[in-house]
Amino acid sequence: MSTTVMVVDDSSVQRRHAVNLCRELELEVIATADDGLNALLQLKAPTLKPDLILLDLEMPGVNGIGLLKELGRSHQQAGILVVSSRETVLLSSVVSLGRSDGLHIVGSVQKPLTADLLRAALSGFAPRTTTALSAVLPADLVAAINADLIGFAYQPRIDLHSRLLQGLRVVPTWDEAVFPGQNRDALIAQLYALPQFTALVQSFMTQALNDLASWQRHGLRLTMNIPLPFATFAAYTMAPTFLNDLAALQLPANSVILEVACWAGRDDAASILNTLLQLRIKEVGIAYIDRGQGFTWLEEQGQLPLSEFHLSAGLIERAQQQELSQLLIKYSIQLAHDLSLKTYASNVTTAAQLQQLEAAACDYVSGAMIGELITADEVPNWRKQVALSGQV
Repeated sequence: MSTTVMVVDDSSVQRRHAVNLCRELELEVIATADDGLNALLQLKAPTLKPDLILLDLEMPGVNGIGLLKELGRSHQQAGILVVSSRETVLLSSVVSLGRSDGLHIVGSVQKPLTADLLRAALSGFAPRTTTALSAVLPADLVAAINADLIGFAYQPRIDLHSRLLQGLRVVPTWDEAVFPGQNRDALIAQLYALPQFTALVQSFMTQALNDLASWQRHGLRLTMNIPLPFATFAAYTMAPTFLNDLAALQLPANSVILEVACWAGRDDAASILNTLLQLRIKEVGIAYIDRGQGFTWLEEQGQLPLSEFHLSAGLIERAQQQELSQLLIKYSIQLAHDLSLKTYASNVTTAAQLQQLEAAACDYVSGAMIGELITADEVPNWRKQVALSGQV
């Protein structure tokens, strides 16, 4: 079933052009409007439910910004692509405004609109489901933990310069039937915020270190990224215990990177910093996960003994449509390198994202574009297949 589209533009020439481009891309145009008010009136009809709205900004009467506010009030579910000749900074602000109102803003494109620009802007677009998913409560997650329904797998991590397998990242997993239709990244973030998850992550880490030691004994010189809850770092015994575990397994300290997230205003910040310093001075890698807020990570860099900077998945996704986000990626990587940090993007889903990160000299990447999650037994063959194909 093709994606249905509504085109809103006060210029008849631009409307016809957009309609023709949609048809060229096999999108079904079901409505057009010459200003925001006309669009609003049409969208009130219960039978008009486009999957996507192509929206011009500068129109007489109710302009594009005014229409966005009204669509937010009415909880419009259609995806919205802003199409305008205005400057990039203004378009980025409009996109942020729409998203803050709960709208499904696909992105923005500068006119003149072309088939290639439209195709690229919609490359990751999927209409919102009309079936509302019930929220997963902390109690649901705790119940899944207690029932042993949460496990883990490995996410292959590629060196973007050599295109070879560089390491693995520990990622929590569960059967789709446990939380059907839910966003996995959002649930993983919820899991790491639960005190009950800390013990389970410790067991994940133990198994991951044993797997890493086994691979290294068989000649696979890989690294292991392990995201950990903050509570793990707050324990004063964490650093010596972890270092003893590495020594017992004969693992080099620099073969493990421990990931830190959301460093902000914690009461136990001094204890955490002490642990991180003890680990880093022994060459254990420490990575910071960006929250997608521009250059705010620089403040954390001044406090944490980092070796690696992780780009925000949201920032990478927005960069497909926003030039400002593309610049943030470029200069974040440049700043990280100037601070002697390695850079990593863990959620690469499209070839365009991969090309953009490569152009910006990102060091490591993983995600659906690189490979699906794998088990410990699959790692040796996965590495051989990538090396033989020479492709990522």
